[in-house]
Amino acid sequence: MRAATHVAIAGISAFGAVAVIKFQYPSARVPDPVFAGIVAALAAGIPDYLEPATSPHHRQFCHSAVFATALVAVMKNLYEWIPETAGEAILRDILLSIGFGYLAHLGADATTPAGLPWVGSFS
Repeated sequence: MRAATHVAIAGISAFGAVAVIKFQYPSARVPDPVFAGIVAALAAGIPDYLEPATSPHHRQFCHSAVFATALVAVMKNLYEWIPETAGEAILRDILLSIGFGYLAHLGADATTPAGLPWVGSFS
């Protein structure tokens, strides 16, 4: 999948997901939808930076279902973190938004014929 496609999918899906969460749960501690969309779009390439698409089988651990599951757990902990300063609040919003972008990338890759490995290798 092309990088521009990943950017668009990540930005739109993060914006949409956060906007829906904010609409349904106004007190939810999620980033601003526009902020989340922009940061997620910028972060959409991280999986391919970690595992460059140099072969048809480049998707390994950082592109795996296990990694996605671990990332969701990290994001849950980030969501539950109550920042004590404005700087911590911005850091939390940035990290959550990066997580949305990374997950959007994996979700998009999962829809391709190659799909995602369950675990992949660590090399």
